[in-house]
Amino acid sequence: MTAESAELALGPLLRGASFLFRAGARFHLKQAASAADRGDTAAGRGTTLELARVPSAEELVQLYEDHRRTTGEDPHAVAFPSGARWVRDNDAPTAAGAAPGSAPDGSLNDVMRDRVVLITGAAQGFGWELARGLAAQGAVIALADMNIDGARARARELGAPHIALEVNVGDEESVAAALNAVVRRFGGLDVLVSNAGVLRAGSVKELALNDFRFVTDVNYVGFFLMAKYAGRVMEAQFNASEAARRRVDETGQRDTPGSPV
Repeated sequence: MTAESAELALGPLLRGASFLFRAGARFHLKQAASAADRGDTAAGRGTTLELARVPSAEELVQLYEDHRRTTGEDPHAVAFPSGARWVRDNDAPTAAGAAPGSAPDGSLNDVMRDRVVLITGAAQGFGWELARGLAAQGAVIALADMNIDGARARARELGAPHIALEVNVGDEESVAAALNAVVRRFGGLDVLVSNAGVLRAGSVKELALNDFRFVTDVNYVGFFLMAKYAGRVMEAQFNASEAARRRVDETGQRDTPGSPV
């Protein structure tokens, strides 16, 4: 495991363990501490949990509890010897406030609020409507599409903290890079909507092989690759969430109200 992949691996653990942090806590990865980050900590506006390596889910929960017991507060950042830091988004605007329109009373606001959602094929059509609807319910959306200009336009329409990603779902390196970008920006992933799909129909006697391969790559290979890489992130989050649950069950208390991600 490279230093960068080790640093990325911590994000889903932090996201999952937010059961013991703040409800819906989001962290983003910085490759080196900025002067502003160091100034915040020096001025007492946050504490840093120093790590020598990526801990297991159980170790992270214990380290967090030890840090809180020592400092009396949640860590503002989690740092590696390399200087890379996971910094908590304390004052990030709520996703619901940035989305167009408002969700009606009785909606699933509380279920989706602050959930990180990756949607493929999100620049247009059904994918865009899903993105718009989930953002209105409070989710944070990563709009992924081969049409990056369209995805960026849609992300601007939704506003911060939503982002656009360029991805070819039929290309493994592209999918891996997209998932890494989501983790780097938000710390993890809660929901995958593998929506990207194409249709090129015709008689088997006439359909070009390139057209058949294109449909297969997007509709079948793409679904497989998205599930493969998103599943790894979600599994890490789940393990951390379960470790936090077990800790709460053992101690009979938790530090802050909220629910596991």
